[in-house]
Amino acid sequence: MTPDEQFVSTLEKLLERSKKNEVNWQRGSQSVFLVSFQGSPITHISIAFGSPEAAPDWFEAALYVGNEIAMALRVEEGGDTEQFDLLYELWKNAERSVVKWDQSLNVVNKALDSEEMVGAAPDTDDDIGF
Repeated sequence: MTPDEQFVSTLEKLLERSKKNEVNWQRGSQSVFLVSFQGSPITHISIAFGSPEAAPDWFEAALYVGNEIAMALRVEEGGDTEQFDLLYELWKNAERSVVKWDQSLNVVNKALDSEEMVGAAPDTDDDIGF
């Protein structure tokens, strides 16, 4: 198995663990998420998304050893569909883990499915400003 194939296999394993909420993703920046691994040297995997105006959307996964990129996989929309889908899914799972939008949707749906009044009561002491 080539190093590139090993990296793709590693990303597939990371996706499976992420789907089970077994990965401690962190936000690196607005469109980058990363997971760090204990050991020496310090190792982490990042997953990034870009959507330039005049070019196709892209995802990039990178393996860092210390501060150096040891290997990376970048796929543009319209390129290798299987790898694009893998990185898209990995990025969306990392985003879900960090933003916790799935938990928020559960709270909203629970409220909507109940017979109770939906929404928090307005706070008359707080001026929202709009």
